[in-house]
Amino acid sequence: MKKFFYTAIFILCFELLFIDFVFSGSFSKIVKDGNALYREGKYENALKKYEEVQEELSSSDIINFNKGAAYYKKGDYEKAVDEFTKVLITEEPKIEAKANYNIGNCKYKKAEFKEGEELETAITIYKEALEYYKRAIDLDENSQDLKFNYEFLGRKIKMLEEKLKQQKKEEKKKKEKDED
Repeated sequence: MKKFFYTAIFILCFELLFIDFVFSGSFSKIVKDGNALYREGKYENALKKYEEVQEELSSSDIINFNKGAAYYKKGDYEKAVDEFTKVLITEEPKIEAKANYNIGNCKYKKAEFKEGEELETAITIYKEALEYYKRAIDLDENSQDLKFNYEFLGRKIKMLEEKLKQQKKEEKKKKEKDED
């Protein structure tokens, strides 16, 4: 389980460091400032820097990715998914793989919140996460971390489906007993 989240954080941080080399001039300074704010845990301020650059460039896969990472760290998984989704049209398979992976991570976190109260909904969301992990693996077949997370989540889904099946059996028995 720890490996799962360490990998997610690693991928987010790697992309934030990479961006320093992509932009030049004033954009590079703004992006570097945003990355520094991100590393300091000031995600809202980092988002403002990324949005400042995005206003000038209109669309950048890496800026969208970084915004997704900042939203993820803030716990705003819906907005993170929106930003990572914008990256999926990139021509760069590695960035696309990382975006898919991080959408999977967002969905995983969202499903965790649902698991205690809405098991069926949680399973559905976990399955969505599994599909994004699968897409990421298709783009980056050599990543052991992706494969680990895919297999881990696949086992978790099976376990939860069994739990749901058992719950439904118990509910049915209770209903039949109450009707007698």
